[in-house]
Amino acid sequence: MKIVEIDKNTEGTFFRCLHDERPDDPKVSGLRRDWYEKTKPKGLRAKVFIDDNGDIVGLCQYLPIEHSPFEGKDLLAILCIAVHGYEHLVGNQRGKGYGRLFLEHIEEDAKKSGKKGIVVWGKDFPEWNPISFYE
Repeated sequence: MKIVEIDKNTEGTFFRCLHDERPDDPKVSGLRRDWYEKTKPKGLRAKVFIDDNGDIVGLCQYLPIEHSPFEGKDLLAILCIAVHGYEHLVGNQRGKGYGRLFLEHIEEDAKKSGKKGIVVWGKDFPEWNPISFYE
């Protein structure tokens, strides 16, 4: 198991938010890719969790809070942690501790980069960011 930065082999799954069963929507993927390219120089970290079978079972993205929608200083802001929770494709991977591993990874990254801590937000709607987030 490993957590790695996205690359050409993993970015499709990342930009589809683990929904590989859906056909690629060029508008959505394009907006997410553009946002990624624009935000990466500001410290965005976009990572996937690859299990021992080589399957992508989760993703996370976070960045310095100064470049996030939140207020603060010297913190990393977690924008998303997602673990595959559907029976199709790689199967439901929740409850295996992958989310906790992501948090530990981000905490370690915060320490190594001299940040004072991490912040995370919650949501009460079933899908993650609406497309307007990337526009």
